[in-house]
Amino acid sequence: MLVGHSGGGFDITHAADAVPGLISHLCYLAAGLPREGRTWPEAMAMRADGTMGDFDAAGLLGHLTFHEDGSMSVASAQAAREKFFHDCDDDTVQRAFERLCAERGGETSATPVSLPSFWAAGLPRSFIRCRQDRAQPRWNADLVAERLGVSRLEIDSSHSPFLSRPRELAQLLVDATTTTPIGPLNPG
Repeated sequence: MLVGHSGGGFDITHAADAVPGLISHLCYLAAGLPREGRTWPEAMAMRADGTMGDFDAAGLLGHLTFHEDGSMSVASAQAAREKFFHDCDDDTVQRAFERLCAERGGETSATPVSLPSFWAAGLPRSFIRCRQDRAQPRWNADLVAERLGVSRLEIDSSHSPFLSRPRELAQLLVDATTTTPIGPLNPG
């Protein structure tokens, strides 16, 4: 089982495309889902009708620092608290912020993806939406669940339930493995 959180949804999708026979279940936790033939920013901004919405619908860009290599990182512990950890205590926020590292950048975010093995495999999959999420807009979470062809599972937490509600999340992940898709994958 692979669990992809946030941008990790792109990573587990790529892994499943590379080795679909090794995957028993994919769980997207407040995560994004690539779109065939689109870049990472396009996938995050595209609405159900195919029109481009606001890539920064959650207001994340003002909380990020962009580096010369094209990667980005969270600008401050306060920014991390505001967007990712608002339901965590101060010590947890500080420890989590200190472990955040720069991610995606340059060529990675500008390259359209092609994942034919993933779309064809029809692997078992699930999606968990965080009800208090300030990083992933609700419309995007609903769209990812719809494109995955799954009933959405939910947890009442910030974007980071593994920090604020670890026991509840652990049980939800176990439950997620028993779910089955209700529809086909939608690559577009």
